Amino acid sequence: MTEGGTLRCLLDTGSTLSMLNKDLESFCNDHMIFNSKNIDQYPILNPENKNLLVFDSKDTQQLSIFNIGGKEFGPMVFNRIQSPMAIDAIIGMEFFESTLIFIDFWNETIYFYEYPDEETKTDQA
Repeated sequence: MTEGGTLRCLLDTGSTLSMLNKDLESFCNDHMIFNSKNIDQYPILNPENKNLLVFDSKDTQQLSIFNIGGKEFGPMVFNRIQSPMAIDAIIGMEFFESTLIFIDFWNETIYFYEYPDEETKTDQA
């Protein structure tokens, strides 16, 4: 949950950056052409091999509220992208640097634990 509404996020340990694929001002998602309803219609997603991703490393957006399951992780900075996949945001390694994540596949639950800041770690040592 953000100040712009709910985001459908993907945790990606292979992504260096966290990326926002949704325009939170206009809510226009016309660039998301592949979704769970039509993905089966595209056995070859991009036969012309066109670059369908728009990315500018300087185009960022800070979300002051970034809440997962009632736990606040904001503020959080995202690089803004336009990807054809129907995912609102990709949470990358920047998030994993400050948060330990446990995935319980059996119970379909994800647990988030924020690492204590450096001062807290020093005080506890």
